[in-house]
Amino acid sequence: MNTGKLSFFPTPYPDEDFRSIIHRYHLRSINMELHESKLELLGLWSSRNTDFPHNLAHLLKQLPQNSRANAETFINNHTLFPLFRPFLSKARLHNVREDMLYGATTTGANFAGRLARNNISHLIRYCPRCLIQDYEKYGEVYVHRIHQLKFFNVCPSHGTYLITHCPECSGCLSENKAMSLLSAPICPRGHKIKIQSTEIKNVDNITEIYSDIQYLLNNPIKIERENVTGKLREACWEHGYYTYSGRLTTKLGTDFLLKYSEEVLTKLGLSKSKILSTKIWREMIGENDRLTSIVLYILMMRIFSPSIEDFFERKNVCISNPIPFGNGPWRCMNKLCDNYQNDSFLKINRSDIISSIHYIHFFCSKCQMEFTARWDWKNRRIKDVSIRHMGKEWENKVLELYIEGLSNTKIAAKVYSSTNLVRICLIKQLGQYYNNEKNTEEHKEVLKQVIEARNRVATASEEEGLIIKYREMVLNTLKEAPFLPRSQISKKLGRYYTILMRYDRNWLNEILPSKKKPPNKLNYELVDQDLSIKVRAVAERLRISNPPTQIKKYSILNVLESYEKHRILKHGSNLPQTTSMIEKYMETKEDYLIRHVPSIVSQLKASGYRNPTFQSIVAFRRSYRNLPERTQEKIKAKLLQSVD
Repeated sequence: MNTGKLSFFPTPYPDEDFRSIIHRYHLRSINMELHESKLELLGLWSSRNTDFPHNLAHLLKQLPQNSRANAETFINNHTLFPLFRPFLSKARLHNVREDMLYGATTTGANFAGRLARNNISHLIRYCPRCLIQDYEKYGEVYVHRIHQLKFFNVCPSHGTYLITHCPECSGCLSENKAMSLLSAPICPRGHKIKIQSTEIKNVDNITEIYSDIQYLLNNPIKIERENVTGKLREACWEHGYYTYSGRLTTKLGTDFLLKYSEEVLTKLGLSKSKILSTKIWREMIGENDRLTSIVLYILMMRIFSPSIEDFFERKNVCISNPIPFGNGPWRCMNKLCDNYQNDSFLKINRSDIISSIHYIHFFCSKCQMEFTARWDWKNRRIKDVSIRHMGKEWENKVLELYIEGLSNTKIAAKVYSSTNLVRICLIKQLGQYYNNEKNTEEHKEVLKQVIEARNRVATASEEEGLIIKYREMVLNTLKEAPFLPRSQISKKLGRYYTILMRYDRNWLNEILPSKKKPPNKLNYELVDQDLSIKVRAVAERLRISNPPTQIKKYSILNVLESYEKHRILKHGSNLPQTTSMIEKYMETKEDYLIRHVPSIVSQLKASGYRNPTFQSIVAFRRSYRNLPERTQEKIKAKLLQSVD
């Protein structure tokens, strides 16, 4: 009977990091070096104790028969992988799992390493209270996986600062790559680790984030990335973060900053410029699964739901923008019209979308009322309804009531309008025959004759009225968009434009812009002066915003308007002042590294460094290595300013 190759294997503790399990096995074995223990357990000749295990299948074959451990137990309970699982594509999941189980894929190992660098502390972190409690309970200490997340600087259970160095001698509590870990609450130099007096009771939103982290770690979710990103897109659509054309708006970043302060974002390793950029959000909820920041996903979900658990239970929503104003039928606004109480097929004319504004013109064939409405893109509904013409039915009712001898006030009440509008209608229709005073029988007879004559003339002048109406449509279009070219006006007005060109060509040619565009010759000297001023202004703002990347040519160009960027790229040889101004604000690598020192210091402090040094910066960022002595001195001087 096969009893296995290992005579023993330590029982994992609650929330114990897999690296700690390997270390405790090594302490109990007869092996002198860690790489010997790793060779026994994982079949790997390496002294590095990596954040994620490799070749677990080899270990599972070596476990004693009475061991209940399996691959899922190690991965779900003793690594931080469950935290990332819902945000990885199927291909990424497969590669990383294959590497953890069989150590077979370079791609999986590389991506797992990137996950660790972006989210897991490169130095082992301990909670002093946990060290003492674990030692009293188990007779030894171990590494808690929850403590290793970069964005937690305190122990979620005790509210005490996590430490990587001895508070007394400042010596590192663990060797690089976790090659040596603590086995008792004593630093490698023999100093007893004591509980710190400083405790943190409230840390903004971090405590809430911790509950979501615990939920992900303790409840391995089978939900796939496609479902997560789908729910995020649905939530963004519901909250109006998509334009009608399907692009994310900057409002998402703005609302994000209203919920989470810049101080919290700094503690979590996020920058304001990153949040305000739509690029990061597009990558997160798109097909790209680079997994920029796990905490950013959690914070984003909390915009839409009180917790991750609630977010995952959201009902699916169909993402579809309603057709502006719908497909009808529509109800007439005239309360005197039969169509007011019943939906009817009104005649409509939709406008083009100009500057995010979309109008529709309604016409009721029953009462001939005309009114316009504007579409509210944000709330997806009709707004700003305005009446252009009350219609013949309404006008006839006003005249009928006037002949009966009713006052303007009573007429207005019966036709659901204002006395001023009634008076204007009567003056327009009756002219000199309009009299505010009480009508006599003789006056009523004259009014009837006027109305009969008006109705006879109406039919004869219908064609002339249409021409006037179409002229008004042209004038209104030009009022809304004065610089619209003829081609767009023709497209907008359709057959009305064709009718005017046939029967009223002279008037149309006088009122519309010329067909031929005037030559557009640039005065490069003036353009160069204006552009250089603009470049200086945007470059200054860019520098003040302290971007996380080096300021290069396209860093400045991308902040300009698109036509300005195009001019510089196409006519740069004719714009010497502008070109010189861009070169003036472009950073060398040395300039960037010096400017970026305060940000690096903030990140180091967030990772547990109390007094960052030049050596810690070099260890933290590869770009600071192998620099000239002159540059190193400048960085050290900047470091002193930042620390002070």
